[in-house]
Amino acid sequence: KEGSIPQPTLLTELSSWRETNLDKLPESYPQKVISHISGKDTLYEIVVKRGKTSCKGLVVLSLDYPVSPPFTVLEVTSPAGRADAHSDNNVRAIEEELSI
Repeated sequence: KEGSIPQPTLLTELSSWRETNLDKLPESYPQKVISHISGKDTLYEIVVKRGKTSCKGLVVLSLDYPVSPPFTVLEVTSPAGRADAHSDNNVRAIEEELSI
């Protein structure tokens, strides 16, 4: 609009996408999640950044995918702190949507 103050653009970037395996998962993932993962599952770790906030996701595809749907575990880190499905209802809701 004419006469409006320009707003800075926050770009969202996919900063990493990599296949990983059970032995290489960091300890930050809850043991409850790790106990549901088989050594035969395919795992992807994804990090998306926007400004000072990042969202790390673990996507797990079971051996019988697509018969069994993938499931996703998220962790959001921002200047305000860290949030996951155990500490934040919004993160839990996003995980539920992604894991349908």
